[in-house]
Amino acid sequence: MKIEQLDDKTVRILLTAEDMEHLDLTYDEMDYSNNITKRAVYLILQQIKAQTSLMLDEHRLFIEAFPDSNGGCILYLNLIEKNTGPRPQRERYSFDTPMVFGFETLDILTAVCNRLVREFSHLIVKTELYLYEREYRLLLYTYCKMEERILHLLREYGTYLGKGSVLCAFTKEHARPLLTENAIETIVQYLD
Repeated sequence: MKIEQLDDKTVRILLTAEDMEHLDLTYDEMDYSNNITKRAVYLILQQIKAQTSLMLDEHRLFIEAFPDSNGGCILYLNLIEKNTGPRPQRERYSFDTPMVFGFETLDILTAVCNRLVREFSHLIVKTELYLYEREYRLLLYTYCKMEERILHLLREYGTYLGKGSVLCAFTKEHARPLLTENAIETIVQYLD
């Protein structure tokens, strides 16, 4: 089992096929209402507490599981603040709110898409591509709230324009859609 703290609220857990067997888990039968899954999650949480500085007891947990090609599983654990009373209203970001990036040329966009497919395809839910004036805008939906390594990579090639439903809506309304599904995979397939 490999535990990696991605940021102050997100942990990625890589379970090998051997880990899954040891925990008596299969991806297809994972269900939090199942006692075997509950026991496995409890054991994994104990490992996370031992290996990170996260205060798991002070948060609610959101866990997503994805199958891995080696017969194992990739888990993403996100800490969610417990409701402690009224808070000021602010825009909420969820997994269906993309990060928006701008790129000056098609060559730069192709280069970054190659790296995204090669290094981070397991974290990417969806990508869309638009043309706004003379800038390519990539909308990137990820499994975790803010994958810092993806953000760092994309900033090497282009400009991080922000995240949120307002920016997303502006882009979709004012920019010309080029690829509304599987943008990075399509670019790599046809332009590389």
